[in-house]
Amino acid sequence: MNKERMEDDFFNITINFAEKTFKPRIKRSQEKLYRNAANCVENKIQAYRKKYPKQDMDTHLSLVSLDLALELLKEKEDKSSVRLRIEKLVEELEENLKK
Repeated sequence: MNKERMEDDFFNITINFAEKTFKPRIKRSQEKLYRNAANCVENKIQAYRKKYPKQDMDTHLSLVSLDLALELLKEKEDKSSVRLRIEKLVEELEENLKK
């Protein structure tokens, strides 16, 4: 791939959340992912603002960070659980096929 084409695959976008504007340089193919992530964070911030209106932005961001980390860990745990179940089913299937 030539250098011009590689440059075309990246561009700057503007996303807003946490009362700030960010302008990351990203791959074009990841634009939707970045915009969805920014919306997710902003929605969580707004929810915590409503729930804890007297808290400052740092507290809201800390709660959002914890919330997102918990979601990620739960998803990893769920995937691991599914993988183990699939492995067990494959073993059972292989044993049945040997009979």
